[in-house]
Amino acid sequence: TAKANPLVAAGVARMLGDFGTSAELLSGRTDADNDLAASAWLSGMNSTARNAWEAMPESPAVLFNRGMSRLFTGHIAEAREPLQKAVEQIPEASGWHALARLYLAVAEIHG
Repeated sequence: TAKANPLVAAGVARMLGDFGTSAELLSGRTDADNDLAASAWLSGMNSTARNAWEAMPESPAVLFNRGMSRLFTGHIAEAREPLQKAVEQIPEASGWHALARLYLAVAEIHG
């Protein structure tokens, strides 16, 4: 249920395009900065999301999103460092690791 795991519920709502429910579930949480930035990104507020990720302390999720946002906003060479760090920190068994490797390869080829 949403009460048992609000971050997961907010992520599901976000992926379904229900940004209002996602924001409501994240409201007031101190651990939701990355999720709030992801909601901004998916709702088309790319600059807002990118600025938020740039201001956050490094974590595997933030590094992944920082690199992805740089890559998809045309700052391809700048995407390499955070994506490399994300690849190093995300467990290989995770699908996010494979996606980070893919984005890193794109940055290396085109940047």
